[in-house]
Amino acid sequence: MQTLRRVKLIFMDSTFRACPPSITSQLFTMHGLSKDEVLPILFGTCLLSRDLH
Repeated sequence: MQTLRRVKLIFMDSTFRACPPSITSQLFTMHGLSKDEVLPILFGTCLLSRDLH
């Protein structure tokens, strides 16, 4: 939470391409810009049901 307070800009992205098809999940990332540095804040996966594909 301290890193989130320091950043001036937040970047978020998600992709299916980085995850193997057998996992059927989505990779989610969050980075923040602070003092000309991009800092990693969060990496996670969102599990999805095969019925949604």
